[in-house]
Amino acid sequence: MAAIFDVSVVLFLHPEDASKRNIFLRPFSLQLWLAVVGLCVATGLLIHKMHDRPPGNRNRHNRSNEKYNISGLSLYVVEIFSQQGFTAPANSYGIRIMLQTIFVFAALLHQFYIAHMVGYLLVVPSKTVTTFRDLVKNEFTIVAENDDENLKYYYETDNEDLVRLKIASGDAYCNLIEGISLIARNRTAFLCDAHRAYSWINRLFTDADRCRLQEIALVPQRSIYLALAKDSPFKEAFRITLLKITEHGLLQYQRKLWFAKKPECPENGVKMPEVNLDQASGAFWLLLFAGLAGTVFLLLEIVIKRSGHGGV
Repeated sequence: MAAIFDVSVVLFLHPEDASKRNIFLRPFSLQLWLAVVGLCVATGLLIHKMHDRPPGNRNRHNRSNEKYNISGLSLYVVEIFSQQGFTAPANSYGIRIMLQTIFVFAALLHQFYIAHMVGYLLVVPSKTVTTFRDLVKNEFTIVAENDDENLKYYYETDNEDLVRLKIASGDAYCNLIEGISLIARNRTAFLCDAHRAYSWINRLFTDADRCRLQEIALVPQRSIYLALAKDSPFKEAFRITLLKITEHGLLQYQRKLWFAKKPECPENGVKMPEVNLDQASGAFWLLLFAGLAGTVFLLLEIVIKRSGHGGV
């Protein structure tokens, strides 16, 4: 019969997101975004050249028409890459072939973008901080529970990464409740007895905090066994006694009494789609800047028109 040997652990809240990129920029890498921007510029220039010099009228050069084409060029490019069609005349076969190719490219790019966004919102991100070295890289501090067993390991450990954490934290230690409150703060790890900590975490932590809770075992869990001689008469007696204990509920009662239930994340690998305001703030900032820029240009146009220096 095997049992699980209890060990102390280091508990901490996993960083919510190690990436500092905006949610709308996350689906593509920087190189791909640069390639898309370059393609937009090339598409706009090609459309401008084809429309500005139609066949049979190559020697004419209408300055006002050129200005109009340049000002509307960005709208044409946005129409193409947002799959909203193309409102400008497409009389040239070259423009038609180019537009068909770019429409297919934009559709494929759009599918990759949407698939990544849906996956990001539905799937719980994987845990990337799993070792003491990861704690050091993410600038965590560590605090030990003022228990003899935990303090002995804390001060006598030869783990280089744990030693670095100790030096950065100043050899700090505290009681269990204070340590649990420190875990709730970002970038703080707590070395403690697992089951004593679980009981308080289940009471104090929210569902979101329990989903972020991560632990590092100081000693890997292993099974322990009761060794008996071969064909020993005590083997059957022990098995029957253990079954009776389990049947009467004594084993379950002792587990509840001495072992706290490990905090569980209710999401279980899949979460409901939810976009927070801080995640979508980029869209609001873009709308705000566009509104301010549009207002400034509108006021300039009104001033120029009233001053008589030109038309809109």
